[in-house]
Amino acid sequence: WRRRDRRIPRVALVEPGKSAWRRILVSGNDQSLITITGLDFSVFGELMERFEPMYSQYSVAPVDGKYVKVKDKSGRRRLMKGEDCLGLVLVWTRTRGSLTLLQVIFGLSRTGVEVYLRFGKRLLIKLLSRDVNSKIGKPNRCRVESYMEAVREMHPALEGVGLSMDGLRLSSEAPGSFVAQNNYYNGW
Repeated sequence: WRRRDRRIPRVALVEPGKSAWRRILVSGNDQSLITITGLDFSVFGELMERFEPMYSQYSVAPVDGKYVKVKDKSGRRRLMKGEDCLGLVLVWTRTRGSLTLLQVIFGLSRTGVEVYLRFGKRLLIKLLSRDVNSKIGKPNRCRVESYMEAVREMHPALEGVGLSMDGLRLSSEAPGSFVAQNNYYNGW
């Protein structure tokens, strides 16, 4: 049964310090970081400034289901730095959650990926939920009008358009014919 196990054994992984993730961080190449996390180095750095203190402050292992503050710094060193944990969460959002792929990218065992991913997600949610600029909200009328003006300048045929929503799921009409659907609504 071991040959069919969907985990990658530790013996087949590189050390986290020599992982593909570390290589991307050290490279300083924005294109690589954007591809794997969706953020460039400047935005990643800004987020890291707020994430790192929380990462250092809490224990990775929950006690009774809650993450507790670290009392002293003695004990085993963590496998991942704060930037690695933040990167793990961001890469997870971009890779549709494949833990096997995360093992290869970060050089961690499956258990390590699961532990740090759970910890990192909770910290990031806590961090972003406190930030006014991270909350979803409707723009005010003045901002909507400025968006409408920008769209009108670029696309004069689009009158009264100022906003679009990505990822919004609403029911929509579909033509009754598969041929019409294919001809007019194929995403081109």
